[in-house]
Amino acid sequence: MATHINLSVRHLNRIFQQEMGVSTGEWLEQARISRARELLIEQLPIKAVATSCGYSSSDVMRRAFKKITGMSPATYQKIYGVTK
Repeated sequence: MATHINLSVRHLNRIFQQEMGVSTGEWLEQARISRARELLIEQLPIKAVATSCGYSSSDVMRRAFKKITGMSPATYQKIYGVTK
């Protein structure tokens, strides 16, 4: 993306941080977790949620999810999931 708008990656990251208040990596992680929350509410299998959100495994997603939300994806799904 940086080369598409004729900026260095470093400069784009710096501008992004100033404007958004978080790094591009943090923003991406938050976006992934936000999407994971939506899919978990719909009662999709955790492994499918991890794949859909771009995680290499459900364990990697679990660690990221717990770091941001304070609970595991399974716990989140039990509390907030829609019953079918």
